Amino acid sequence: MDVFKDIDYRQPYSPQDYPVFKSPSDNLYIQYSINTSNPNLVVRAETCRATPTNRPYDTPQYVFIADGCDKDETIRHYSYGMSSVHRFSIQALRVLSERGFVYLHCDLVVCHRYDPNSICTRNTSCSPRDRRDVDERSQDVSGMYALSFGPVMKGKESADKSAEAHSEAVNARLVGSLIGFVCLSVVLIGALVYMIHRARRPRSDPA
Repeated sequence: MDVFKDIDYRQPYSPQDYPVFKSPSDNLYIQYSINTSNPNLVVRAETCRATPTNRPYDTPQYVFIADGCDKDETIRHYSYGMSSVHRFSIQALRVLSERGFVYLHCDLVVCHRYDPNSICTRNTSCSPRDRRDVDERSQDVSGMYALSFGPVMKGKESADKSAEAHSEAVNARLVGSLIGFVCLSVVLIGALVYMIHRARRPRSDPA
């Protein structure tokens, strides 16, 4: 399971990037998948939650996916159907605790693609009937896996990073101006030396 830096899902955060700082209005772009050569296996997040520690069942916890159904209205899906890769986002405000940092955990279920009653076939929005039928569905799964990442921290640091970026931009402009000034000074000094040398050169007497 990975968290990506933006909606393009091109660059995931590496372990060295954590803690990741997010302002409450930012989205967390999450991808989970299974690495398999078997095309008949698909994956689905059965439960996802946020906790204040790296222990996946610690309390208090905020559950945003339960029984394969979305429990938070800010969740947006970018992949659909039976697949070995799924992508979704959730607003950081929804998972950040009062402590200002959280770890996120998901329990993933691997299903057989052609099992019509598995949890992997369920629509993520889940109608009330889907919720009532959860206990009646087939549990023909090939495995269940718990994955975690974090910590994600509240974005006070984001302002500091923005100020740092602004400072770097100002410094770059100052360096550019300084280089330009030095180059201009060299040209002016060269011109002055040439003029002095020319003024000191003895003039030949007229014939």
